[in-house]
Amino acid sequence: MVKNPQWFEWAPEGQALAHIGGGGRMATSGKRLRTIAGPSAEPKSYTPQGKVEQGFAWDGSKRIVAARAAESEWENEPSQRPYPALFELDLKSGKQRPLTEAAKASKSGPYGEYDPIVLLRDRLAWVRSDRAEADIMLSERHGGQAAWIRGLELGDNFYEQWRWDAVLAFDAQSLSGPKK
Repeated sequence: MVKNPQWFEWAPEGQALAHIGGGGRMATSGKRLRTIAGPSAEPKSYTPQGKVEQGFAWDGSKRIVAARAAESEWENEPSQRPYPALFELDLKSGKQRPLTEAAKASKSGPYGEYDPIVLLRDRLAWVRSDRAEADIMLSERHGGQAAWIRGLELGDNFYEQWRWDAVLAFDAQSLSGPKK
């Protein structure tokens, strides 16, 4: 399992732990989101076949927002690697729905959605990047989206494990759950 502190997080309430696990250092294959609800519970996986998780955030104790991409073999050329999109997972019902689309075209080409963060007042923030530049996006939980901060420097990247905390931090009072 990869040593990535952003891939382990306790639920804001209760005894549930969510984590992204899987062998190898590449975030493009074998990375599954699982939860364990209590010390004696069996892990439950939420990642569909053919997909990988590249980040997540708790949204209360019953929902998770995940950054998910198509699973692929490692490509040395970054433009050949799939971009993640955001998905909302209802842990109780098991239902999942897309919040954004992966690899949508823009002036500079396709981009992905990374590092979701749930903020107070039912807002969601995340990084949108084409792996050359990045913007911070902000949306109402069930509404439109807008660029909030443009031109963010890129975070650290290790085999598609993006560490945006090197260039971005939110004040703990603005977060709805534990600080990342």
